[in-house]
Amino acid sequence: TRLMEAFHRHLLISKSGAITKAEALRQASIEMMRDPQYRSQPFYWAGFVLIGDGL
Repeated sequence: TRLMEAFHRHLLISKSGAITKAEALRQASIEMMRDPQYRSQPFYWAGFVLIGDGL
């Protein structure tokens, strides 16, 4: 999905580990919320949660 693409892109941008998995998911979700095409359809981004260590 587009959310997972954004999530992994945010992780790759910060190869040094300066960004946590939880923060990458948060940034990807915000990116989806800002896009008018997806904002009105939370089905595409709202159902994803991080399980385990978000670091």
